[in-house]
Amino acid sequence: MKEETKIKIRNWISKHGDGKRSKLILFLTSFADSSFSPIPPDVFLIPVLMSEEARKKWWEYSWVVFIASIFGGVVGYGIGFWFFSLFGEKIINFYHLQNAFLEVSGFFSQNAFLAVFVGAFTPLPYKIFTITAGLFKIDFIVFLFASIMGRGIRFFLVGFFMKLFGERVTNTIFKYFKIVTLLAIAILVLVIFA
Repeated sequence: MKEETKIKIRNWISKHGDGKRSKLILFLTSFADSSFSPIPPDVFLIPVLMSEEARKKWWEYSWVVFIASIFGGVVGYGIGFWFFSLFGEKIINFYHLQNAFLEVSGFFSQNAFLAVFVGAFTPLPYKIFTITAGLFKIDFIVFLFASIMGRGIRFFLVGFFMKLFGERVTNTIFKYFKIVTLLAIAILVLVIFA
C-alpha cells in the first residue's frame, strides 16, 4: 500500500474514529481481510485507538476486530473447501498471490497448526492461509484454534500497546509492523520447537 494512501486512511480514521460507524468499519474490514480484501484491519484499528476516548475502550475495539477476523477466516476456509475453483483461485490470481499460495501449501504439509498460526499472527495475507486450509481440508478444529490464538494475540497486543503508548508509537508501529511481528513469530517458533 502506498504511503500516501496510508496517510489518508489514518487521517480519515483519526477524524471519524470515535463515531458510531467506527466499530462497523473495523468489523467489515477485519472480516474482509480474512477472506478476500487486501487491507489489513490494523490500518484501521491503530488510528481508531489514537484518540484518548477510544483507547479507554481498547479491549472492546480489539474484540470487534478479533471476532470479525475469525468469522472472515471461517468464510475463507469455506471458500477453499467448497468453492476454490469458483472463488478461491480468482481471489489468489486477482491479488497476484500465486507464489505465496505455493509457499503456504508447503507450510501446510509440514505443520498445519503452525502455518495457520503464522498466517493469523503476522502481516502475511491471512486470506491465503484460510483459503489454503480449506482447500487442503485441514482439520477445522486445528484451523479454528490456530486462528483464534494467532488473531487474538495479534489484535489484543495492538490494542494494548495503543492503550499504553497511544499516538507516540503509531508511526513506529506502522513503519516496523512487519519486522516486529516476524521477529515475534521467530521467537515463538524457537520456544515451541526448542
